[in-house]
Amino acid sequence: MSALGQDLSWLFAGIGDARNFFATLIPLISSEEKGEAPSSRHFHFTLIDLNATAIARVLIMLHLLDQTDDTEALACMIYVFGSYVMPSFAYEKLQQTISALIDGLQRESPVQDWVYLAEHQRPAILHHLHAWKTSLNGKYNTRNLRQSSLKNATISKTRRKKTLDEPEEPLTFCEYDDMLFWTYGIFMPDDLELPNCETELAGLAAILSTGLSTPSSVPDEKALNIIDNTWKPNVTLVDINWDSVRDSDSPHSDPPDFHFDSPAVHKALFNPSEEVAEGFGITSFWGWSNVFFRSVSQAIGTLRERLCVEVVLGEMNDCLERLQHDAWTSRGDKQGKFEPALFPRTYNRIHMSNVP
Repeated sequence: MSALGQDLSWLFAGIGDARNFFATLIPLISSEEKGEAPSSRHFHFTLIDLNATAIARVLIMLHLLDQTDDTEALACMIYVFGSYVMPSFAYEKLQQTISALIDGLQRESPVQDWVYLAEHQRPAILHHLHAWKTSLNGKYNTRNLRQSSLKNATISKTRRKKTLDEPEEPLTFCEYDDMLFWTYGIFMPDDLELPNCETELAGLAAILSTGLSTPSSVPDEKALNIIDNTWKPNVTLVDINWDSVRDSDSPHSDPPDFHFDSPAVHKALFNPSEEVAEGFGITSFWGWSNVFFRSVSQAIGTLRERLCVEVVLGEMNDCLERLQHDAWTSRGDKQGKFEPALFPRTYNRIHMSNVP
């Protein structure tokens, strides 16, 4: 790493769900708070992905994380990041966020005052946002998305167990949530007094707290009815372009395999020792995500005046080659305080996700 007093830049190629970018933000403010680095540094992050779905999801998450003191925004962020379905209060917040992004992307201005997306790339992102805004025209309801996703996750878990020849241990202090997920395909918020959610979730929590003894417990039909009739699909998981390819031969009513499960997502996101988890008071998936994303949100709030997040829809090799030859003419035009001609052409760190 360069001298601590210098401005720093990162490039993330294949940003995916942006977990590595989020994890990079947290120590930046902690090093400044400890006096290990000056608070005058500026930071530039270039986030690249070939998939417009991934970029659209990242923009949604950045918008939610920018609302540092909004508990509903943080709750929505947790569900968008790591769940197949979400309570209706979180879904309403997601729809508000999508509407705000659509409005912002249609104007010739930065998405946020610390986020840059070139204007010529916006139509591809808007294509996905508009589809999610209409809830995919009702193609996947909560029940079939939850059931199909949980079935695929269970098959993957069984295969991992056979390959590794050992059982997967649940997250520290999260045994109940682990059983809840493998029985119902959901996880619950710790704080049932979140605005607009107490009435919706209190009755469900009471039902779920009984009769759940093993991951293979038989789900309660009353609980399933509440979930399937009041919760909503996490529409941001659906790549509508890929869905069109799947439907080209014959229409599909089954959701695609999202290749993840909530326990694995939370474990990969933030995996402290038992002592640290106990210190934070973490006893649930919600607690793990809450600690992590609240820290990310606070980092953004502290750094936003010195932060530029450049979001790029593109292919890694193409972007790197253009950078090498100073030929990235499509990087974009000036927006607000952002001047792409002055963006970095060399980086302190380059992170390539899923690159052999």
